[in-house]
Amino acid sequence: MGQGPRRLTGPQDELVPGCRQRPRQLLWALAAVCFLGFAPASAQSPGAVPDITVRLVSGRSATLSELWASRPLLLALFYTRCVGVCSPYLLSLAETVAAQGGAGTAYDLLALSFDPADDAAAVAAYAARFGLDGRAGWNFATANAEDITALAAAIGFWFKPDTARGQFDHPALTVAIRDGRVVRALEGIPVNARAFRETLWELRGNFVPTYAMPGQNTLLSCFEYDAVTGKARPNWGLLLLVMPALVALAACVVIFAFAPRRPDSAPR
Repeated sequence: MGQGPRRLTGPQDELVPGCRQRPRQLLWALAAVCFLGFAPASAQSPGAVPDITVRLVSGRSATLSELWASRPLLLALFYTRCVGVCSPYLLSLAETVAAQGGAGTAYDLLALSFDPADDAAAVAAYAARFGLDGRAGWNFATANAEDITALAAAIGFWFKPDTARGQFDHPALTVAIRDGRVVRALEGIPVNARAFRETLWELRGNFVPTYAMPGQNTLLSCFEYDAVTGKARPNWGLLLLVMPALVALAACVVIFAFAPRRPDSAPR
């Protein structure tokens, strides 16, 4: 019995294996890169904040849940003996808060000392020294060592004693809390005004699709988020991300379309 024509396998076929399937694979790979590289803010799993008791400089004790009950809370940790980052950080935060507005109406701030040696009098004097006392929406407080340790572990804040200098090594960290859960954390000084605006947008319950990682100054991002309008628009980085895939796809199509093939064998 005769059989239908059989196609011979030649060197040219081995040169571009799977080229018919490759365009679809490239598109799936591109989609995966975009998704993984620019995950939405909601994919950052927020953690529960322990409801510790703090001692306000006014002399009143309050739980964190009392402080975030009426409006979202921005938490900043410091200590009064700090000769490094604490005062520049709090002053930068205060400047950013004043520029953006909303303190005491849209959100409150809690500046909490993590040093067990600090008491209410020392913290109050520290706030007054830098002109931070009496500001709308601001509270200064202390807490016991066990509660501070639990809080720091929950929000990702670390501090290490430097016994040689009598100081603590620690980052400058602002933690945004809504309904007892971390919404976002801002790290570094000066406080990034754009990231702060995005944080306020999230605290109001609005969705922020993408944002840069803390401490990173991204020159070419795929998308740029405008915290004022709440919209994201494509940026030049998206073109750089897509270009290699487009070039590879075009090369595969050209090779497949124009590569010479051996003629099929004659029927048997």
